[in-house]
Amino acid sequence: MELSQKKGLSRLPLSLKLLKKKLEKQQATVFFPYEIDITFDSLYGLDQEKEIMQDIITYLSSDNKNRIKPHFSYCIYGELGVGKASLVYATSKAANIPVIAIDSSVILSQAPKKLGSILDTIYKTAKEMKKIFGGCSVVFKNVQEFFEMENDSIFFSNLIKNVSGLEDVFSFMLSIVGPIDVPAAVVENNLFVTDIYIDVPNLATREKIFEDLIQKFEVTIADDVSISRLAKDTFGETPLGISYIIKEACLFSQRRKHNVVTANEFSETNNVVTANDFFETNNVVTADDFSETIMKLAAGEKREKMTDKEKLSTAYHEAGHVIAGYFSTPNYQLKRVEISPRASSLGLTATDIDEKKFSYFKEDFENLIVEYLGGLAAEEVIYGSHSSGVLADLAYATTAAANMVKAFGMCDVIGPMQVIPDVTNSEATKAMADAQIAEILKKMKKKSINVVSKHIPYLEALAKALVEKEVILGNEIEEIFTKVKKSLSNENDGQATWNELLM
Repeated sequence: MELSQKKGLSRLPLSLKLLKKKLEKQQATVFFPYEIDITFDSLYGLDQEKEIMQDIITYLSSDNKNRIKPHFSYCIYGELGVGKASLVYATSKAANIPVIAIDSSVILSQAPKKLGSILDTIYKTAKEMKKIFGGCSVVFKNVQEFFEMENDSIFFSNLIKNVSGLEDVFSFMLSIVGPIDVPAAVVENNLFVTDIYIDVPNLATREKIFEDLIQKFEVTIADDVSISRLAKDTFGETPLGISYIIKEACLFSQRRKHNVVTANEFSETNNVVTANDFFETNNVVTADDFSETIMKLAAGEKREKMTDKEKLSTAYHEAGHVIAGYFSTPNYQLKRVEISPRASSLGLTATDIDEKKFSYFKEDFENLIVEYLGGLAAEEVIYGSHSSGVLADLAYATTAAANMVKAFGMCDVIGPMQVIPDVTNSEATKAMADAQIAEILKKMKKKSINVVSKHIPYLEALAKALVEKEVILGNEIEEIFTKVKKSLSNENDGQATWNELLM
């Protein structure tokens, strides 16, 4: 019998009502189909995943049980906010079946001996749900926390016993792992028939998400806001992250309007916070509002102003990154460079990422390291030594060099092999790998210094512009470099020098 409407729930068997109540005491949540407001239409970029789930929906909705039975046991994994749980809820709603959801951390916060009892309650509830609804979804969020304790026989054995038998009891079981990798124990014990990895949305999908959410939240955007630009600037963001960006941009817009937040604005609120409470604003949200939000996510909130000396040295540092990248990397596309101090840095250089490129060669890594070391190079060229501001740059450069040598076999001395921790590489090989990493870094530092030294006029011009404006976009840098190039070509003709042009 179908119980898709709330009024039908009163006819649930007493045994199921008691099990539901027991689950809720154990901090699990039961959602009936009518309570789920997530649909396939609200899922972005999951076309392949939705096709897989459609097989389940068709099977559960069909009277023809002679159909080939699809898999019902899935391990869904991916980063926070990509839509793992949403896929399960949308599938359950379409199939008209309930969902039992529980976070693994809730279970593990209790005594180990209670694990078996909780899983047993889930098992029995799912069995009863199948009798009434024809199926049931069980969602274990953050299930990797179980497997981090696989050496504990109580936790691990109970999980294996209960999870491995679920498919024989009811029609629909999915489990969710976060953030990225499937635990080895899942694979080794063959707990799930199929793995589904949900990746972050691509460029086209991010553009669609921005369009839909801006419309959904009734956000008024200024003419200078480019949706395609926002999509490019948010590489790696999830649908949840994009929702947050839009919210924060609206808040920036509100701050520009109000300037002062009163006590009443803090205290006066409804009991229920709706989407409109987050997004309603009479202000127009500008490109600067979005840009500031994205920079806040990347490097933190803006903080106090720098001294003039710090500002100049930071300008040279960030300009060095740009010069090293611009004159050493083909198709270099600078997005933004700024010297506004933030939580994690005094400056920031951001480039556009080619999302269509999946393979990287030795030259690509070398050019990347040259750019990473561009700030250090500029400081040493201008001041004769470098500051502590190179900390993050050195970390990035070292990681890239280590990947070249240890992971991708891009070192002639080591050869085409991987040097992996806790694997049977000899100590001599590991020492040789470390020596080659150091050699690559020395070589790329020298190259970066050479590039910067050959383009001092460009470095000076960009640093000067950064001191004056603090934030410079990619198209503005092209304009600055065009002026420098023109002045250098005219310098021997008795015309204005590059320095004079920039006064």
